[in-house]
Amino acid sequence: MQAMPPLALPPTPAAAPPDPLIAILFSLTAALLIAGAALWGLARIGASRGKVINPPAGFVAGAVAFTVLYALNRLALARLPRTAVTADALLLAAALALPALRLGQRGLRLKAARTRRARRSPGGSPGRSGARSLKKAAKKALSAADLQLRIDVANLENMLKIDPLNTFCRERLSELYEKQGRLEQALAAAREAARQDPTVRNQWRVGELEEKLGLKER
Repeated sequence: MQAMPPLALPPTPAAAPPDPLIAILFSLTAALLIAGAALWGLARIGASRGKVINPPAGFVAGAVAFTVLYALNRLALARLPRTAVTADALLLAAALALPALRLGQRGLRLKAARTRRARRSPGGSPGRSGARSLKKAAKKALSAADLQLRIDVANLENMLKIDPLNTFCRERLSELYEKQGRLEQALAAAREAARQDPTVRNQWRVGELEEKLGLKER
């Protein structure tokens, strides 16, 4: 008997490119989400360090990222639609996870620094010299924190001179004024932020400061 020839399996068909309208909508949505998530992450990282993204620079960076992502999606969807969708999902996940990773690393560095300082400090119950050292260290830490607070306030005030309609700067400046004990200036900044952006949070912030100043009954 003659051996049967091996059956040849038909080639797997490549994924068909999506409809042009669907490709345009998907590319627009993916580019907008990824660029927005990236800017949001950078803003969170900057806020944790007392820094604020310059609005014009942020707008330009977001526009460039959006344009590049949109163009890449249009090219990729025409040839490798599945790969394009997977890449977009990974980019979006990375943009959303980046702030948590960076803030987590910063927290670990601060914890390690505190551990090193604790190891260098004298063990057991300190005597008079140890107590004096601890007081000096505490005063130095307070001085450094106060200096950083003043620098942050000055930076935000300068930013508002350039961009008076920056509501985020006013909200942050109100918080820093309160930390400095400058409640009246904190209230003024909060009121201006609420006037520019009358959200529930900003209105609540104004009421809270008015209560602390005795201008509003509880």
